[in-house]
Amino acid sequence: MRLRTLAAGVAAALLIAPASAGAVDLPAATYNGYVVDGGVLTPTAGPGTYGDGASFLWMGGQPSAFAFVSATGHGNGYAVAASGTPTYYAMVGGTNDVAVPLDLLVRLVATAITSGNSSVASIRVSVAGNRVADQQVSANGADGGAIGSSDTFFDRLHFYARPGQLIEFDLRAEADAVTAGYSATAMVDPLLSIDPIFSQTDPEYLSNYSLSFSDGVGNGLGIAVPEPGSWSLMIGGFGLAGAALRRRRAAAAT
Repeated sequence: MRLRTLAAGVAAALLIAPASAGAVDLPAATYNGYVVDGGVLTPTAGPGTYGDGASFLWMGGQPSAFAFVSATGHGNGYAVAASGTPTYYAMVGGTNDVAVPLDLLVRLVATAITSGNSSVASIRVSVAGNRVADQQVSANGADGGAIGSSDTFFDRLHFYARPGQLIEFDLRAEADAVTAGYSATAMVDPLLSIDPIFSQTDPEYLSNYSLSFSDGVGNGLGIAVPEPGSWSLMIGGFGLAGAALRRRRAAAAT
């Protein structure tokens, strides 16, 4: 029920303060990361999916910027890992030079099963080069054994920005796994809105203020990520897909 209430509040805020992606010239979003499997590190760049199941990275800018990673151990002495670190930008547009209150609804999830596996998810926000928000969750499989460990954050972060000030968002999701058959996962998914209470101090703010984002980055309700308890099934699916892909590659080689 709390998740629905938060989502409904954000939807209402977005109706009051519409986003206008690309309305101003903002720096381009970047999507850096890597996947590690079999002792080989493969760097990534750009939105999309990477990895073949054991290590998996998914990041993008629609319907809002996000990063999701998972890693499942082989038990062959090699670490399996995935990391995604998208960065994007936003700006408040407005007719008056005032400090506009902003709400950032953030969902961070980190899970890890059994010793040797770990994950972390975080977001940092800067306005005009000054840090205004910083939130992180992490999980260490050793804390929960075979049952697993998880850490979540789903709430609002509050800060202010004046029209024309550059807002930078740095996302991070990382997962590492070394134990055969056990996984670690992490995700980060933010959503920005102008605080609807602001309308009480500026009755015309519906038409006076808006949000712009880096090209290709949306500000809609985030990706449909399952609850931590369901992630084992999702990771199992990644593993089966990766195994099937490896078998197809082996067949093609012969």
